[in-house]
This record gives sequence, structure tokens and C-alpha cells, in this order.
Amino acid sequence: MNEQIGELRERVTITEATASTDAMGQRVMTFGTPFTRWAKVEQEPAKEEQVYDGTEAKRRIRIVLRNEWSGGKLWDEQMRVTWRAATWDVVSVREIGIQHRWLELTAERLV
Repeated sequence: MNEQIGELRERVTITEATASTDAMGQRVMTFGTPFTRWAKVEQEPAKEEQVYDGTEAKRRIRIVLRNEWSGGKLWDEQMRVTWRAATWDVVSVREIGIQHRWLELTAERLV
């Protein structure tokens, strides 16, 4: 993987999920303070998957960005990405490139 800084042309906003308890004692996921990064974003073809009661159309994007994080936290699949006014759920995170300088996030959303 040979990514170049000049290919980071899209601005993405990332929010981290945290678990909290609501007034009824139920565990709910809330999303914290967003932060933005420059990234390379590629759209993948839309797919349909069989679910219990029919089919579900999903779209995926592949996001490549520099492997940096403020606050010393780790990247994980409980994050959301906002790109071009749409919110995407992160489904996979992997480090790529020499010395793991880059991150590749795969995110999807229902169509």
C-alpha cells in the first residue's frame, strides 16, 4: 500500500461510541465529540443481503487516513464516520503501510 498525502482530498468527521445508562437503567450507545481528518474515500458498489424478513440494501465506502489519534485511544468498530452529509457505521479497521502509518476503515450504511 503506497498512499500519498496528496490523495487525502475528502474531509471526514469521526465520532467515538461510548456506553452509558439512561434513566430507565438501559444501556445505550452515545457518540462523543466529533473530530475531523483528511482522508481518501472510495465508494464500493452497493450490495443486497438476505435478512430474516427480506432483503437489505447496503452501501460501503473505504476510507484511508493517517494513523494518528488524539488522546491515546484506539480505533475500533464502534465509531461512526460522517462524509458528504451521510453517517456511516465503521465495520472494520486495519493498519496498513510501512510502520502502520495508515488506517483503512470500511464503513457501511443502509440505503
